[in-house]
Amino acid sequence: MISRSLRSARHNLNSGGRSRPKSRRRLQFEPLESRLVLSTFFVSPTGSDTAAGSATAPWKTLQRAANVVQPGDMVDVRTREGLFRSGGLLRVRKVMPVMSTEMARFLGVILVRLASESSGACITNLILNRQDREANDVTDKRESRTREQIREHYEIEKELASRLRGASREERRSLYSALYDELYRRVVHHPRNTRRLSADESAKAVRSQMLFLRRFLHREAIFLELGPGDCSLSFEVARFVEKVYAVDVSAVATRNSIRPENVEIVTYNGIDIPINSNSVNIAYSHQVMEHLHPDDAYSQLQSVYSVLDRGGLYVCLTPNRLFGPSDISRYFDNTPTGFHMKEYTTTELSRLMRQVGFSKVRAYAGVKGHFFPVPYSLVASCEAMLSMLPPTPRRAMARTRLFTRLLGIQLVATK
Repeated sequence: MISRSLRSARHNLNSGGRSRPKSRRRLQFEPLESRLVLSTFFVSPTGSDTAAGSATAPWKTLQRAANVVQPGDMVDVRTREGLFRSGGLLRVRKVMPVMSTEMARFLGVILVRLASESSGACITNLILNRQDREANDVTDKRESRTREQIREHYEIEKELASRLRGASREERRSLYSALYDELYRRVVHHPRNTRRLSADESAKAVRSQMLFLRRFLHREAIFLELGPGDCSLSFEVARFVEKVYAVDVSAVATRNSIRPENVEIVTYNGIDIPINSNSVNIAYSHQVMEHLHPDDAYSQLQSVYSVLDRGGLYVCLTPNRLFGPSDISRYFDNTPTGFHMKEYTTTELSRLMRQVGFSKVRAYAGVKGHFFPVPYSLVASCEAMLSMLPPTPRRAMARTRLFTRLLGIQLVATK
């Protein structure tokens, strides 16, 4: 006790008799990292699109939700009978029973919980793909039309395509030309009626196709193009071959006032090519196969096979089914319901070509204008893997640069 008092006194003397005040610690605030607050919104047939989208004041349509929600958000949809019909261009797809909000945010999707309004029980979880949500605002760079015009185009084309799908084989032989002419007449804002490429744009499109096609052309060749459009490509090919047949189901709208002397324009019924057998060295089609009725695809391939000379080539380019749908129904449906009667994978189309009798079918991939053959087993394996995925993640993966270059269908079949 005495020693402690002596130490205290000595300390006071050294400090001038004053005790040193205790230092005060200042509070410091450290800024936190920014975080996205995920939200839950509610939709009900009894709600209102002017409401707040809360549990007590739900929205009425999924379209309203699509215009607001962000990746990772949850949309709780209350329905009377487990069904919900919304207006607009919104598509909702069933993907998997359970997905976390973190995973949804990573994939760039919006969770949608579909539940019964009467029981409140959750029926299933779905997701709304961000790309589909953007399609509701018609942000496709290829489209300059309004949402109402796209809806009108879709409804008319779907109606006409339904007639074609339900027609008999004999009826279809006259319907292809008639229905396409009717489509262009009724849909006055159809891109084929309104889109006029500039000379530079047209030349660029032709150059892109010629990068792949040029290797197969030679001066003595007889060339046939199915679905030539405005014939720009056929006119360019005419510079490198002896003769060109431009064959289409509808009247060809040529941009050029002067047709090369070695180009002949032919109209056909969509199946039977009115050209002499064994007279063509190279047949070519770009986005034609998908427009054929599934029951007619085999017949048209037979017709192509017939007009080709021995050793002749059929160069076929068509959108891969795994990317689709690729017609006007891409804004509304999970499968083609417009004039794309059937979209194929490379595997499916290769098999069909071999059934017709082609001796060899090779798939090509392209990178920056350079094309090279791809092993069939590699393409088939990739397509089989993607086919096992649900629609939304399958499309997202298929549209990556690697798969678009590998699986974009560019087939060369040899007779």
